[in-house]
Amino acid sequence: MPRLSFAGRLRAAFRAQPWLTAAFAVALALAVVFTGRAVLFAVYWTDPDHRVQAIEGWMTPRYVARSWHMTRADIEAALGEMMPPPGERLTLDEIAEKEGVPLEELIARIEAVAADRGHPGP
Repeated sequence: MPRLSFAGRLRAAFRAQPWLTAAFAVALALAVVFTGRAVLFAVYWTDPDHRVQAIEGWMTPRYVARSWHMTRADIEAALGEMMPPPGERLTLDEIAEKEGVPLEELIARIEAVAADRGHPGP
C-alpha cells in the first residue's frame, strides 16, 4: 500500500468523517488565533512604556488605576464626586467636560493623589 501524503491523509479523513474533520479544523484555527493573541498581549505588556503611561484624556479612571497601580479608593479620592458609578466607562475627557473642569486640573488631582500615596508615575 503506497504511503499517502499529508494532503492525501487529510482528504481520506475528511471523506471518512467530514463533520469530525471540520470540527477539528475549526478548533485548530481557534487555538492558533487565541495563542497568537495571547503572545501579542504578552509582548505588548512586557514593554515598560505600556505599563505606566502619562495620564491622558482618552484614559478611563479604571485604566489609570491599573496602569499606575492605584486602588479604586485612590482614584475616588482624586476625582471625588466626579467619579463615575461602577460600570459607566467615561474617559477623563468626558468627565472633565461633564463637570466643567479643565482636563489638566483633573490630571493634576490624580497625579497629586498618586504622589501622596507613593504610586509610580511615568
